[in-house]
Amino acid sequence: MADIVGNETLRDLWQSVVERKGRRHFLTFQNRVGDVFEYTYAAFDEDVNRIANVFLDLGIEKGDHVALHLHSLPRAARTRPLLPQGGGGGTRWH
Repeated sequence: MADIVGNETLRDLWQSVVERKGRRHFLTFQNRVGDVFEYTYAAFDEDVNRIANVFLDLGIEKGDHVALHLHSLPRAARTRPLLPQGGGGGTRWH
C-alpha cells in the first residue's frame, strides 16, 4: 500500500516513531477539573492496540461503520489510529 509518504502507511510511520521514542513523552492532557494525564509514545501505542483489539473482538471489519462519542482529547486521539491498526480504513472526525 502506498500513500503520500511513499511506500509507508500511517501505521508504519507511527510504529517507527514508537520504536525510536517509546519511553519519551508524547502527550500531556489536563481536563476541566484539573486532572493531568501524561503519556509516553509506548503507553499511547499500547492503548491504541488495546482499543483496536476490542473492535476486532467485536467482529468489526474493514468497510463497517463505527460511531464513537468521546468526551476528552486522549480518548479521541487514541481512536484516530486504531481502525487502521485493526485493518480498517480511515477515520473521519466531525
